[in-house]
Amino acid sequence: MKRIGQGTRARRLGAPAVLLCALACGSAWGEPSSDAAALRRLLTAKGFSAAQAQTALATFEGASSRGLPASVLENRLREGLARRAAPDTILRVLADRATGLARAEDVVRRCTGQGMTVRDRESSLTRLADAFSMGVTPADVASLLPAASRAGGDVEGLTRAAEVMGRLARRGFPASDTRDVLQAALGAGWKRSQMDGLVDVFTKAQRLGASRDRTRQTLAEGIRGGKDLNRLVEGQAPVKGASASGAGGVKGGSPAHGGRAGARSASPRNPAGHAPAARPPAPHRPAPRTPAARPPSPHTPGPRMPPRGPTRMPVPRTPGPRMPPPHH
Repeated sequence: MKRIGQGTRARRLGAPAVLLCALACGSAWGEPSSDAAALRRLLTAKGFSAAQAQTALATFEGASSRGLPASVLENRLREGLARRAAPDTILRVLADRATGLARAEDVVRRCTGQGMTVRDRESSLTRLADAFSMGVTPADVASLLPAASRAGGDVEGLTRAAEVMGRLARRGFPASDTRDVLQAALGAGWKRSQMDGLVDVFTKAQRLGASRDRTRQTLAEGIRGGKDLNRLVEGQAPVKGASASGAGGVKGGSPAHGGRAGARSASPRNPAGHAPAARPPAPHRPAPRTPAARPPSPHTPGPRMPPRGPTRMPVPRTPGPRMPPPHH
């Protein structure tokens, strides 16, 4: 009987008293109390004005009346106080978190209306609230609901897909670019680790320069076909350095460059048709030196002289005066 009475009394204390007990037990801020006045004094000691403390109490009371998890709001309040954030900032964060939890509750109620099972309500509400804070809307989550319901999934799987959608939205991928892929993943019964891997796959496709329309179509078809998404992304990436052909199938590149447009055709040595890598320039080699003409050596023989030796001088035969014949 004593335990039942204590449990009944604890439920009657409301969210502020439970919050105060949690905050006080989790730190050395003071002794736990069981009324809202003590929580108001605690917030005032942390720099909250009377109006700000009352706003915080009203936020917790509103969440408690709707059956929303007060621990989620408690974590936000604890973080804000630990960082010594301004009271206005803490109140704004609490209000946004309470609004996100209320929207998440509406989505979960719609899921249960279609026969989906809720295994961990608090975690599901927290994930949906996180997704809403990253730019996802309830309409985006509702677009994933039919695929999850047809596959016999539960609310936890749907909220994980919504969380991945929010993470992709933060990286610049709007819900319109990821919705079809997440629907295919839910329909295929993907687990949490597989869902988380989609963030890396989308980022890789963007890094390789693939168009978003082509990426969305390729990934959705690959999930339905049970293919390796990383290989699909690498295969549909454009070839670097290849220029697109002109309109009407005009061949030839830009006149300014005199290049040739269009992808290379496949060959036995190049089955994928990729452009070969550019060869590095050949190293500079100096031209061979031609030996200069050498001056003639002093020992080089000159014109040939006639052989030396006795020479016979021709004797001229000049006729002298004729002698008269002798007389006998």
